[in-house]
Amino acid sequence: LGGVSDAEIEVLQRARGPMAKTALCTMWLQEFISREFLNGALGGVSPPIVSRLYQYTSDGMIGYNQARKVAYVPFPFPHSQLTTFFLIVVTCFMPILMLTFVPEVIVASILNTMAVSVFFGLWLVANELEDPFRNVPNDIPLNTFQAQFNEALICMFAGFHPEAWWDIDEEKKMLGETGENMVSQLGSFNLNLGGANRNKKKDIYT
Repeated sequence: LGGVSDAEIEVLQRARGPMAKTALCTMWLQEFISREFLNGALGGVSPPIVSRLYQYTSDGMIGYNQARKVAYVPFPFPHSQLTTFFLIVVTCFMPILMLTFVPEVIVASILNTMAVSVFFGLWLVANELEDPFRNVPNDIPLNTFQAQFNEALICMFAGFHPEAWWDIDEEKKMLGETGENMVSQLGSFNLNLGGANRNKKKDIYT
């Protein structure tokens, strides 16, 4: 959101590994929150409410570390090899067992195919669940989730609620001539505030 500066790209390229890049961006975000709060950009918001922003960034890092465990900690290798070995055993000996207990060859072939397919299906599903962050059709669509999150942030910063602004013409009709001076002051305040928000939007999109 808002692009990345050349200096930020240079620092991120120096960071080795995704963990270092994520921690660096989290530190930048917390530094930005602290700087804006000290400069008074958050207005009269009390410090306990501002501390929730730090908590949310911390929760984001906890979620990232949990996803990192799933992506980088492999399934135990002996267990995986043992499962593959028994799949080969089932594939080789299941037809013999089916022909032993089922005299009909056609029925035995159907049952054998179904039983072996079930075991292989469970094995393939386990392989997919071992690393669900590869952006393939059967995995979690991380790029889509990120795009939806960015769109929500853009809409949230695009402006305030449309009914939060006063209609100057309506105010003039309601107050009449006696309140004309008060409405003019209100209108000038509204225009100044609207210009500040437009500048803020321009900074966000640039």
